Amino acid sequence: MIQRLAPEGAPDKGLLSAEIQFLLMPRFSTLGLALLSEPLFLVNWLLGRDRYSWCLLSMDGAPVRSSDGQFHQVSGGLTDIRSDRATFVLASFEAKAHCRAPELAAVLREAAYRGTMLSGVETGSEALAHAGLLDGRRVAAHWDAASALSENYPEIDIRPTAFEIDGRIATSAGALANLDLMLNLIAETDGQALAEQAAGHLLHHHSGIGTGLRVATPMPREGVMNARIQKAVRIMEETLEEPVPVPDLARRLQISQRQIERDFRTVYGMSPSQFYRQLRLNLAHRLLQQTNLSVTEVAVSAGFGSAEHFSRAYSAEFGIPPSRDRLQSTDAPVSWMPNGAHNLTLRPNR
Repeated sequence: MIQRLAPEGAPDKGLLSAEIQFLLMPRFSTLGLALLSEPLFLVNWLLGRDRYSWCLLSMDGAPVRSSDGQFHQVSGGLTDIRSDRATFVLASFEAKAHCRAPELAAVLREAAYRGTMLSGVETGSEALAHAGLLDGRRVAAHWDAASALSENYPEIDIRPTAFEIDGRIATSAGALANLDLMLNLIAETDGQALAEQAAGHLLHHHSGIGTGLRVATPMPREGVMNARIQKAVRIMEETLEEPVPVPDLARRLQISQRQIERDFRTVYGMSPSQFYRQLRLNLAHRLLQQTNLSVTEVAVSAGFGSAEHFSRAYSAEFGIPPSRDRLQSTDAPVSWMPNGAHNLTLRPNR
């Protein structure tokens, strides 16, 4: 039996409006859209009426291609966006190429001026940041995009969370975080009970209002060695621009160099210096694809003493020189991370 619920409080008093707009940028995530819209459908189903309606829009009103290569029909373009409707900007790949249009920034600023809830989903946050709407706000960002977003927009407060709701601006790190974000927005608008009912039908444990889940980097071992590895990786991540020699790193951890070498080979199958270098190359990979920093500036940010040395190392790792890897497209080289080490690059996709 379906339990029908009435939303708590008056409609449209929360962050969500009854009519919602999803602005799809080229190469957006189909999964991300589904995880945002399905809870809305479930609310309508549980209530037995259309509490929410939503539409899909693109920049030019033409069908838009998602990251999986499918084309999605839309009902309008950027000029059809209404500033009185909650608006979600969805982007994934190629955000640098699509989220900085002046006309998009103008539309988002007008909506923010009118008090409309705006949400940046995954790299869709780039559009809100470019419009100046995230300055001084808490922002959730996917780990793969966080460093570039911070470099491009130093005034925003990037958090290691799945989603953030700061005033009438919401951000999601993407993927499964979209579901938690929408359930929280439903809870704030229509009440916790309704959100929990929708979560239950999705077989999802909804953890409650205002609890952006921490996006932690799981470590592959327990105990003392795990603690040492975590501390070592944290130091490495904080010193990518000026790498710490391994002997100094061992001293900071109060262990021998032989011990730290053994720990990293046990956990990651490589030496700490190799791991460190991969972290730096992976940072460079993100900065090249997601920012407009020059190759030399990226080399410095990633702790390489010369552009020539950086170019050789990058080409050896990714099979392409850094000057040719400037767009985060589905055809670009890919980094992948073993054992939960989110920042680690091992091999490119050749």
